[in-house]
Amino acid sequence: MLIYGARFIVFLVLFYYMEKGDLELYNDFLHCKDVKADVFKEISDINKLRKCFYTFVILNFLELGIEKIEKYVELSEKNNENDK
Repeated sequence: MLIYGARFIVFLVLFYYMEKGDLELYNDFLHCKDVKADVFKEISDINKLRKCFYTFVILNFLELGIEKIEKYVELSEKNNENDK
């Protein structure tokens, strides 16, 4: 239980810093009139990092959900066996 709590806290911290960062300002900068955005887009992996982070978040939630479902199935099976 402690590991799940720690993992959730780390997730919240990562999410906070990912969204708090200046990524939106960077994207706004790339849309400015005199900026050669193609040069910056080739150098920067910011958008790849963001996509990887969101993928991590989704997979983490799926894993937690699957674990919870497995736990409930095991508990219901035990209850069914005890009822018999």
